[in-house]
Amino acid sequence: MKLIYSHIKSLKAIVLFISLACTFAASAQVDTLSLGSDELFAIARNEAFNGSRAKARIYLKTVLDFSPTYAEVRVFLGRTYAWDDQYDSARVAFSTVIEQDPNYMDAYSALADVEFWDDKPQIALEVTQSGLKRDANNEVLLYKKAKALVALEKKTEASLVLDMLLTINPSHEDGKSLKNKIKESSIKNSIALNYNNDLFSNVFDPAHYANLQYGRVTSRGSLFFRGNYSRRFGSTGYQGEVDFYPSLGKGLYMYLNYGYANSTLFPEHRIGAELYFKLPKSFEGSVGLRYLYFSRNSTATLYTATLGKYWRNYWFSVRTFITPNESGVSNSYIFLARRYFADADNFLGLSGGFGFSPDQRFQSIAEGDIITLKSRKIGAEYQRTIGFRWRLNLSYQLAQQQFVFDSSEFIDIHSLSLTARYRF
Repeated sequence: MKLIYSHIKSLKAIVLFISLACTFAASAQVDTLSLGSDELFAIARNEAFNGSRAKARIYLKTVLDFSPTYAEVRVFLGRTYAWDDQYDSARVAFSTVIEQDPNYMDAYSALADVEFWDDKPQIALEVTQSGLKRDANNEVLLYKKAKALVALEKKTEASLVLDMLLTINPSHEDGKSLKNKIKESSIKNSIALNYNNDLFSNVFDPAHYANLQYGRVTSRGSLFFRGNYSRRFGSTGYQGEVDFYPSLGKGLYMYLNYGYANSTLFPEHRIGAELYFKLPKSFEGSVGLRYLYFSRNSTATLYTATLGKYWRNYWFSVRTFITPNESGVSNSYIFLARRYFADADNFLGLSGGFGFSPDQRFQSIAEGDIITLKSRKIGAEYQRTIGFRWRLNLSYQLAQQQFVFDSSEFIDIHSLSLTARYRF
């Protein structure tokens, strides 16, 4: 029997070696049989961090074939699956470690991450609670438990967990940041001031825009009152607007808007309505419309839809506006990518698109002509908080817009915008 077992083990090693040799024939060869588990693990980590996660997993599985209880290796294997959005495979790896060693805290932490990324905060909470039963003062799990509670709208409980975390470690920066965010969420009022300037490549003088906004968080949703000011093309105009974001239940809310102006620089009446909803796999979507009334003979109804996805600390979305008109149907598209930092109020964003967007509050051409003009644009924005009361937003956009008086020419428009918001 010993002889048979020895032959089987040797055959297994030969098969593994041949598999590795074939996989890496085009790259530097690694003699896996002459390397120890720690050395192979180091190679696997290097491959994973350089983007070769499939190759790294082969090394990691080789280690686990000979050392199946090497917890650190199996957790790292699970993380490589999670980084590639293979969440079920990641769960298997982390659960295996927990079964083998219920006191291995990193496995609970990694499994909680997977549940967050897969938009399952309740399960993430349960995972952190299971780990904290083994190590009640684990700082990583306490912080992730608080995050899960916040996601589940249990902010009072989250604050208690953060109090415990900050008692253990008063300098825990992420814990302090989350504590401030919970405090901030209890603030009901805000006031914001925006200024926007457009510079044209020819013909037109610079255009100036500004708005003053008051916001209030109510039990039914967020409500905003806004006054818009525009000075361009030798004219000055004002518009009043109100936005309402009623909550309709978990993962479901609406956007409602009405604006009125007695000026040709704005639509006389502006109406907006849109339904937003969460989708599986961290996707979000919406459908709605915008109605613009410039005059009795100049109106437009635009139908809109968005599709977006959260991935790690990033948000990607695309929005379309579909506008039926006398000559057919015109389409516009807007693409957006954001990289979030400490929280949703701190980010760097890039955008691009073409066609008319009625959600761009100030437009460069008056009346309804702009709806049919061709345009293309790219932009960037940066937003950060100062304390938990102030929020600053700086954005820049470069647009090439069809000239209203000569459709064969385009005007370059450089737009710079600055917004300051204070919560109280």
